Amino acid sequence: GGLEKAREALPAYAERRRKPFPALLDLYQGNGSVGAVLAEAPAGLEPGPALRESLFYAHLYAGKYLQAAGDREKAREHFARALENPVDHFMWWCAKAEAAR
Repeated sequence: GGLEKAREALPAYAERRRKPFPALLDLYQGNGSVGAVLAEAPAGLEPGPALRESLFYAHLYAGKYLQAAGDREKAREHFARALENPVDHFMWWCAKAEAAR
């Protein structure tokens, strides 16, 4: 049904504390930007697993947003960037599948 219909169905996320998900929610709600997501993802994190995970999810879900918005080229770029930040989670395989499509 498109982005507007999807925005209406978004669940509430009151805690807004796990990076980069608050900025991703703003993006998905139409109140943010991919740039804001990418700025929030590394903020205050030292190099290591937490930073990799934050960057992974920022790029994966920015890519999914851009894919839904019809910008397939930029979406592919973000899926590739997500894969540059490996995580030990099944979402890694989801990102690999998105990048391969």
